[in-house]
Amino acid sequence: MMNERVTNLTVLGSTGSIGKSTLDVVARHPQRYRIFALTAHRQDELLFEQCRQFTPRFAVLLDEAAAARLRQRLAEAKLQTEVLTGMAALEQVSAASGVDAVMAAIVGAAGLRPTLAAARAGKKILLANKETLVMAGAVFMDAVRASGSVLLPIDSEHNAVFQSLPRDYAGDMAMRPTGALVADRAGASTAFAIWGIQERGEMFIGPGAEVYEGMIVGENSREEDMNVNITKEKKLTNMRASTDEATVQLVPPRLMSLEQALEFLRTDELLQVTPKAFRLRKKILPALKRKSVRLDG
Repeated sequence: MMNERVTNLTVLGSTGSIGKSTLDVVARHPQRYRIFALTAHRQDELLFEQCRQFTPRFAVLLDEAAAARLRQRLAEAKLQTEVLTGMAALEQVSAASGVDAVMAAIVGAAGLRPTLAAARAGKKILLANKETLVMAGAVFMDAVRASGSVLLPIDSEHNAVFQSLPRDYAGDMAMRPTGALVADRAGASTAFAIWGIQERGEMFIGPGAEVYEGMIVGENSREEDMNVNITKEKKLTNMRASTDEATVQLVPPRLMSLEQALEFLRTDELLQVTPKAFRLRKKILPALKRKSVRLDG
């Protein structure tokens, strides 16, 4: 039998469940795979054990303190693995000339940039990060096609829907059947406004939330989008009216996880992620511009 070419592999997220499963496969087939780089967020103890077993050329940690601890442990163990830190380092070990394939197993939005770097460099990508496709599907697939990269879905979430479709199926995937409740102005949401809107659908925010024009504040029960004034305040005409804001009955808002928010999106919507929160919004924020685009289309 002819010797098989060894595949040099970067594992993005090697301390997670998919990363550990990948390394189990590598350990069983040392004649076929060699680890070029291992990466993690801050689990330096587990990453050290993986480095000791697989002796990668590079190890990357996003957390600088964890990276310093790993450098010390590797030096004490007289291991030659070089420790890098930061997002740029993740991109570096994903696009390096010595890499043949990249296991993209970093959870969430943090996996987008290194996976995109691998695509632009023409690497074989073993994709277990759905957020890359959800957040930047068009950009990512354009990079795959332009570079000749090979894309292999790994996680069951990428394959389950397509495995359930008829063999000869071809067509667009159905989006959610409901529209969005969209703020038509900036300001702070009020209990009075939410009380008047909540019968139209399901709210995503409660009173006192800062909103901006084009921000999605709820799900409409009907198919079309609805622009709403969620900052409207009740006009006070007497002393009794001044207590109405505190006594209105509000349905608690639906609080979504990051994954649920990504699944909610239509093609004309985006997910805005900040260190403290994430918000759903329309790609085109001004209501009049969204309306003109629909009319032109």
